[in-house]
Amino acid sequence: MKNAYDLKFPRLKKALLMANLFVCFCITSVFGITYVTKSDGNWNANSTWKSPGVPPNPLPSGDNIIINHNVAVISNNITLNSGSSLTLDPGIRLEIHQSHTLTINSGASVSLSNNSNLEVQGTLNVNGNLNLNDGSGNGILSGDGTVNGTFTNSGIVAPGIDGSQIKCLSFNDPFIDNGKILQIQLNGTTACSGHDRVIVNDPVTLSGTLDVLLVPGYTPIAGNSFTIMTSTGVISGTFSSINLPVVPGITFIVIYDPNAVIITTASALPIELKSFTATSLRNTVQLNWSTISEKDNAGFDIERSSDGLDWETLGFLKGAGTTSSEQHYHFTDEKPINGASYYRLRQFDLEGGREEFSPMVVVAFKGDAPSISVYPNPVADILHVALDQPSTIEVVDGNGRILERLYVPESQPLTELNVSHYPSGILRLRVIVGDSTKVFSFLKH
Repeated sequence: MKNAYDLKFPRLKKALLMANLFVCFCITSVFGITYVTKSDGNWNANSTWKSPGVPPNPLPSGDNIIINHNVAVISNNITLNSGSSLTLDPGIRLEIHQSHTLTINSGASVSLSNNSNLEVQGTLNVNGNLNLNDGSGNGILSGDGTVNGTFTNSGIVAPGIDGSQIKCLSFNDPFIDNGKILQIQLNGTTACSGHDRVIVNDPVTLSGTLDVLLVPGYTPIAGNSFTIMTSTGVISGTFSSINLPVVPGITFIVIYDPNAVIITTASALPIELKSFTATSLRNTVQLNWSTISEKDNAGFDIERSSDGLDWETLGFLKGAGTTSSEQHYHFTDEKPINGASYYRLRQFDLEGGREEFSPMVVVAFKGDAPSISVYPNPVADILHVALDQPSTIEVVDGNGRILERLYVPESQPLTELNVSHYPSGILRLRVIVGDSTKVFSFLKH
């Protein structure tokens, strides 16, 4: 039954109704639709989402997705168009399963909150904005999938994020550390199953923090080696801060190679050695090392050898005594040996009653630049050989018997040799480049 108002003002009521519909349409068109999860589940399941249900794909401009439950993309791909957004609430995980893709188009954005996790097992295409920290704290990019598009870290990159998951995460375009955090787990010396690795098929720029964690129950030994990052381009810069685990009797050393970042272990010195590198520069070899702490450190003899067996002293640098502040040291070998040169530090305490040796580093000096690098030395399992041209590599025992021979193409600048099954003692690595042969000695633990 119509009331008196309806009878008296029928046109006015119709006009008001049309106006309300127009306002609703404008709000939906201008502000878009926000899709919010209501439970853990599969992305494509209606039970995962509040009304109006599963977000459309691709997500239109102006629409937003808020994920506050753990969601897995297991049966579809997701594309965010320009002007759309996706947000992960704190502590929430979004998994992109194998064979599936999340694409962030130009003008679209994905934002992670404190301790949220975007786990890429499939493919992540970054053409828009990927923000790993929305201001509430660092989110985490993890997984063993592939990231396409220039990646600038704004939070934490951690291929595996708990002790049961060791992974290798790949990036097909430039990786820019941007002063943020790379987190790596160690549980063995084999990449992708024993320790995390970041694989970059383009240049890398480092400037942030490296956090190294041991999986509970795992204890490295002296001579272990872990290649935590590789690049087919050039790795420039270094980590500004490194947090290493504490293992009694063991020192961790970070080595920066043009195409890799490697962590090696050695018997602990009275100093805590952070890094020790040898680099050929013009007609010299530059030695740089740093310590995290020192106790009664009188200083260092810098020693050199052409075969890793017989050593000569090049000079001495005074130590800092006892300190918990990071110290940096530099020494220049003005007259390098043509070919392979081995370098080590002989550290003395203030009482003069104790001396210890650092791990050896080796560089092949040839004119203005190194052509071959071999490390670590001593070694227990993985020996790294960095080359700048096609080569044949031979591992030779003390009797001249060839234990292993392999050809290394130019496209493979870093080679990993598993020497764990060889007998302990002095072995030699023979590197044949055209008509030239270089021989490196190394100590197998």
